[in-house]
Amino acid sequence: EIRFCDWSSDVCSSDLYTQGDAEFTGMEAEATYRVSDALSATVFGDYVRAELKAGGNLPRIPAARYGMRLNANVQAVSGEIEYYRVNEQDDIAGFEAVTPGYDMLNLTLSFSIRGETGPVMYLRGSNLLDEVVWNHASYLAHVVPLPGRGVTAGLRMSF
Repeated sequence: EIRFCDWSSDVCSSDLYTQGDAEFTGMEAEATYRVSDALSATVFGDYVRAELKAGGNLPRIPAARYGMRLNANVQAVSGEIEYYRVNEQDDIAGFEAVTPGYDMLNLTLSFSIRGETGPVMYLRGSNLLDEVVWNHASYLAHVVPLPGRGVTAGLRMSF
């Protein structure tokens, strides 16, 4: 017997997840406008709705997301700023809890040391708004949040 557990509610059952015919509908879109050779702007979004044909919502389906991104490239220096919003997920399965929405702001700066084929130094700021983010698609959606504000520095090499 296989037992599945929803740790957020301490429910363990052999019938917590069962197979059934389902219908998925959704969309994903992205449009980029090149403002100049050095600057582009992108808007994007995605949405999924998933229901069992017999009735009821499927579990762990992410909420709608939409946002924008600006990219700039000037010689060896590149930058990207990205903002997106994830809505509250309230189309939930019977044993799930509503997951609150959140705003995400990320920033990346990079410097190419020797042109396109050389190493790249980068600095990335993630979740700069320091939001508490619960990922609805995770098995640990209400146990472990995603990381808070963070900064990463690195050196990327391709070979």
